[in-house]
Amino acid sequence: MTKTFLQALIYTCLIATYSSCQEKKAVYNTEAIQFNDKAVEFIKTQNFDSALIYLNKATEIDTTYYVAYGNKCSVYCSLKDFRKALAETQKEITVKPDLAEAWTFAGMLNDKLGDTLNAIKCYKKSIEIFDDRISNPDKEKYLVANKLNRAISLILMGQEETGQNELKKLKDANPNDKSLDDFLNLSKKEYLNQIFND
Repeated sequence: MTKTFLQALIYTCLIATYSSCQEKKAVYNTEAIQFNDKAVEFIKTQNFDSALIYLNKATEIDTTYYVAYGNKCSVYCSLKDFRKALAETQKEITVKPDLAEAWTFAGMLNDKLGDTLNAIKCYKKSIEIFDDRISNPDKEKYLVANKLNRAISLILMGQEETGQNELKKLKDANPNDKSLDDFLNLSKKEYLNQIFND
């Protein structure tokens, strides 16, 4: 399993769950969305300076457009500027506090920066939100993604055995879902190393 593949897989899981966060369709400034979309094209070609110009424009126009903050975080992670990545994730959480994936990523960034106490707080918050989603029958469509992400948050929080047991149960319930295979038996250290290319 390559790092690129795992990161793509994780990103796919996060995007699927981002969609589940939308109780109702939010209205964002169309120009901000266009700037964000342009930035994504630059991110794909690793032209990070240009991407940041467009992402900054997006968040200046619409401070509630959380997707642009998430993309800024991604750029700063690619540049190995984890403090700025965390700052953007914190902005994302401020405007979208029910975004469990952002809480998980804030935890990972805090771990990367050596702030274990804040990391644990972030993981706990993400688990609370995942629990709410899992118990909500309206979120049934995203049940596997939410359970997967909850198990990962447990592993990252240091409850590796509990998280791995949840992953095994999820795989047993979804034997044909091959994407789950890459997460089985992955330790916290291995997971963080994969995410941050260490």
